[in-house]
Amino acid sequence: MNRLSSFFKGWPLRTVTLQPPPPNAMPSPTSDQFAMGMLDVERPMLPAKKNSLYAFAQRQGGGVEEEPLQLDESGLHRFVPKCLRSQFADAQQEGLYKKYYTSQKQGDLVAFVMTALSWQFFCGITYAFRHPDLRSGKELSALIILILAFAFNCTVIAVYKLRATALKEQRLLRQVVPLLVFVVLYSNFFLDLLTTHHPLLPSDGISFQILFIYATLTMLPLGLRLCVALGVASSAALLTIHGLYSPHLRGHEVVAAGSLYLGALLLGILGAFVSDRKQRRAFRQARISIAMKLVLEQQAQEHERLLLAVLPKHLAAEIRQDLGAMVHGQFKKMFISRYENVSILFADIVGFTALSSNCTAAELVKLLNKLITRFDKLSEKYHQLRIKILGDCYYCISGAPEPRVDHAVLCCHMGLAMVDAIRAVREETRSSVDMRVGIHTGSVLAGVMGQRQHAYDVYSKDTKLANAMESGGIPGRVHISETTYACLNGEFEVVPGNGELRNSEIKASSIKTYIIESVIKPYPEGTLDADRSRLSVQNEQHALSYRRGSQRPSGHNGVGVHGEAEFDDRLLQALIAREGATIKGKANYATLSFLDPVLETQFCALRDKLGPALISANCLVVILSCIAHGILWQLNIGTGVAYAAAVTITFLISCLAWAGVKSKAFHPSLVKFVQWTETVPSLRLVWLSSIILIAAVPEIADRLACTTSSDHACDPPVFYLHLITFLLLGVTILVQLRHLHKVLMMTLLITVHCLLTTLHQQLVFDSFDLDVISDSFRNSFPTKYASCVMLVVILFALFWLNRYTEVTSRLLFVWKKESDAQKEQVGELRRKNEELVYNILPRHVAKHFLGRNFTENEVRNAIAQHSAVQSICAILGFDLMNFSL
Repeated sequence: MNRLSSFFKGWPLRTVTLQPPPPNAMPSPTSDQFAMGMLDVERPMLPAKKNSLYAFAQRQGGGVEEEPLQLDESGLHRFVPKCLRSQFADAQQEGLYKKYYTSQKQGDLVAFVMTALSWQFFCGITYAFRHPDLRSGKELSALIILILAFAFNCTVIAVYKLRATALKEQRLLRQVVPLLVFVVLYSNFFLDLLTTHHPLLPSDGISFQILFIYATLTMLPLGLRLCVALGVASSAALLTIHGLYSPHLRGHEVVAAGSLYLGALLLGILGAFVSDRKQRRAFRQARISIAMKLVLEQQAQEHERLLLAVLPKHLAAEIRQDLGAMVHGQFKKMFISRYENVSILFADIVGFTALSSNCTAAELVKLLNKLITRFDKLSEKYHQLRIKILGDCYYCISGAPEPRVDHAVLCCHMGLAMVDAIRAVREETRSSVDMRVGIHTGSVLAGVMGQRQHAYDVYSKDTKLANAMESGGIPGRVHISETTYACLNGEFEVVPGNGELRNSEIKASSIKTYIIESVIKPYPEGTLDADRSRLSVQNEQHALSYRRGSQRPSGHNGVGVHGEAEFDDRLLQALIAREGATIKGKANYATLSFLDPVLETQFCALRDKLGPALISANCLVVILSCIAHGILWQLNIGTGVAYAAAVTITFLISCLAWAGVKSKAFHPSLVKFVQWTETVPSLRLVWLSSIILIAAVPEIADRLACTTSSDHACDPPVFYLHLITFLLLGVTILVQLRHLHKVLMMTLLITVHCLLTTLHQQLVFDSFDLDVISDSFRNSFPTKYASCVMLVVILFALFWLNRYTEVTSRLLFVWKKESDAQKEQVGELRRKNEELVYNILPRHVAKHFLGRNFTENEVRNAIAQHSAVQSICAILGFDLMNFSL
């Protein structure tokens, strides 16, 4: 260092003035202006685009609040209210989501098939009681179709439950199977109505059609538009069948049925919209999760490159593992190891002062970078461990951390190659620059000391002696000690070095020195590398060109054009892996409650932002039920008052529910109260149960008032059962309630209506059978009992629909918790990695490399340039202070 200080004396101060680059400058490791300034980057930014998902993932990892969905506002979507938009603004993202949504909805097909099986089960019960005439071709064909449809549906369930992924992954089958299930269901449904109902009444099949419409829109794994078209087409077909084949057709019954079908369509669309919004959030969470994995992986690679550019691989792994460990005792762990029989090489550039007087600071640093790059490649070739660069001094060791018997031979080859390298520079610059190399063999302590700004170094008396060998050497020659010569096994021709005449420390050590005259055995002969197969020159060039070509793909901030493609591939793979996922092992099979009480508490306390819309849907149920009731029967005073009160109360409750979302439009106290009730499961249960009971009161009151059919005030009475089926859909759509609570309330409602049907209105139903139903059907299976069985079967179907809906909600919740945990993991790992990197490199140097795909060699060379400039600046300051004295 004293020599380095001396040749900078008299160097013009203006040549080393450090000017920062422009704010938008992006210096690279090979730039002439690299060492002139550093880019201030707080976090490694991976994205190639300003609003890239990579950037968003990093913000999420850093704890930023979740941003809203970016939905499309172009074209016709701009005229749609913001709350009803359902398409991502990014077309590529929308395409990936549709694949994901179709994949996830495949599991819901089982629930739709269970709905079809409920109809077939009901048909089986009616066939058992009515004893169809198998001699009739129509009834026989209906029975055969029923059996075939039942077998087909059981096969579909078996395939999807057994998870025959090879079958499910076929895109054609994803579209064909749901359509086929739908066609089989309605073929059976329409054929049964036309062949087994004597006569066909306008009220036949309405309850099941209401159920089918809702199940089609919410559970059939097809696009929403197609599902709506199927629901409308099937409703129109059923109304047409009633109009053509019903002998007792009355227009007001058709209109009332149409209003119920419309209500089922609206509820189904709302249910599908809510499910779509939840799936979009889950899809977005999946994208964030995958993006964070990519961010974490790339950051880990960046940190690894920085660490390996400064520390040996084995030591970097040990320090990383020990980072953050608890300290037992007074001192932390020391990362120092002792190595015996290693060779230490010191090399110093001679004539550097004369060279620096003819070069600018940038040119000098560029030349140093060129030399250091060449030396690092030589160190890899000759298995040297570079220790440090001090200005124009380069030193390394051989035989550590992995012991090698040929360490001295490799060190000598390294020294000779460095002399050849500096000779090429001398010819290029036409200067007297040369290299002085000294080698000594002995033992060292190698590692890092202290707890801040780790720097790998070697410590021992032999290290000092190796430095003295370099100082006492001859320019352009390799100077070795007698201990090193003893390890060469005659592979080099040497002459006496007489180092004691040029260096006092060598003289004090009383050791003989030698100068290598020539190589007897060229590399790799005489080394362990001679026993290994070597690549040809062509293969080496090809491998080098491949590495250079794959170091960094084109793109901004180190993110190549393949980054987005890789992200999409990994996202699609992750989404496909989610197909068929269950909460098995995490929740109770019967109740679906999470086994973890904390997780269950968090799930029950969730607030659904679309909850007010679902509550408002029950107000719509009451209004449409009132309309259908008014079309069928004259509203008496009691029923009218009951419906008016129900509509008013449900409307007010809906407004209160919206207060929790639209907080600016309501008083803060009211908003806090509503939000509090939504997070307390017991209060939420009471809140929603009251809505259902209020909606059910008008029909129950009307049925209590109608006990005879003399004035036809409640004819046909079977429509009461269709209205209660419509009300059950209002219960089903309340996803805030657990499926067991909904089934309990539906069971209560069905029990009340069954008691009213079989006991209180027994005469009304018996009179209806006498008027319109044939004797064989009336005597075999009366309408009052058939209606009760129908409600029980519909309850069974709705149980599966609600169960699958809750399973999906809980699964999405689990995925969100996993994503949140991953965010915390990303933040913690990034903190540890940055702590380790910043503990080894100066912060402004580390920030320059984080977020850019520099190779390890580029990083190492750039750090060397920075070290050289730091040394220049420090020594200049020292000389200036001496000069002022």
